[in-house]
Amino acid sequence: NSKGDTIRIDFYYPFNYSSSAVTDSLMAQNRIEQILEQQTYINQQLLTTQKNNFSFYNGATIQPSSTQTSRLGQTLSTDIVFDQYDQQGNLLQYTGKNGIKMSYLWTDDGNYPIAEASNTDWSSIAYSSFENTGVRSGWLGIDTLHFTSTTALTGKKGYALSGSTLYKNGLDMNVIY
Repeated sequence: NSKGDTIRIDFYYPFNYSSSAVTDSLMAQNRIEQILEQQTYINQQLLTTQKNNFSFYNGATIQPSSTQTSRLGQTLSTDIVFDQYDQQGNLLQYTGKNGIKMSYLWTDDGNYPIAEASNTDWSSIAYSSFENTGVRSGWLGIDTLHFTSTTALTGKKGYALSGSTLYKNGLDMNVIY
């Protein structure tokens, strides 16, 4: 840097750690580029450590489970916890250091996020676009027989509620949504 300090950044990958179910699986999947830990030194003094933890989700999928940081060799503190993923590995919910949850809904094919909600868990949100089949919308009771192109106010499709009931389970009656 401009002060003449020597800055060194050390990266640690799955192959730098002793054998565990997670590191062995990352290696078997050829995900050797995943940075598990990064340490930054200034003039040989440890300045920061960032640790990226991984876990198994939905059976065999390995995804980030949390990130932790520390300064000047102090105890690691958790910055983000990745709470939930779908079957395709898309992030559904994470909790930040401040305790605020961020939740996501994805298109039916799982390719695009379509909704983000803050300060609520994933199981408490739903959306009401019926351009897709609605399988991943968060609503229960969706019957594709009720999709219609004649009652669409926006877009190309609508949903005829007559003879159908859309609902959401597990909502807390003491919470204002």
